[in-house]
Amino acid sequence: MLNRANGVLLRSGDPQDLFVTLFCGIYKPDRRHLAFANAGHPPPVLLRSGRKAVFLSEGASLPLAVVAEFAAAESEVSLESGDMLVLYTDGITDARGGGTELFGLDRLRECLERCRDLGPERLVRGIRDAVRSFTGPVEASDDSTIVVLGPAQ
Repeated sequence: MLNRANGVLLRSGDPQDLFVTLFCGIYKPDRRHLAFANAGHPPPVLLRSGRKAVFLSEGASLPLAVVAEFAAAESEVSLESGDMLVLYTDGITDARGGGTELFGLDRLRECLERCRDLGPERLVRGIRDAVRSFTGPVEASDDSTIVVLGPAQ
């Protein structure tokens, strides 16, 4: 699927003007199994109760529409009851504070571990609040999207 999308994007315009990052996953709830590929998108984070947040950097490859010979790297993970998977755009980690410092992966990890027991909706709010607190009145220069897959509370 990603290889076909890459070809369509390359044929649609000037490659210097376009690239696409995305995370693609297929989840089988009966087995709690997630197969995935990541085309240049920030690594998703797996949150397990009582454990450190794990950035899933496996399955990473270049963004789409960068090279003609695109090869998606695939990976998989088994999910446990209560696990949450956090997907986010680079507008979260690349948010700038008053100077040139980025919010970054370390702050994101700290926020995720601090807010993990709040459930998906409040976890998203916690991340957004942490980013806003870090950036202050500085307007965002990129989109910020957060998706949390996990048990409802």
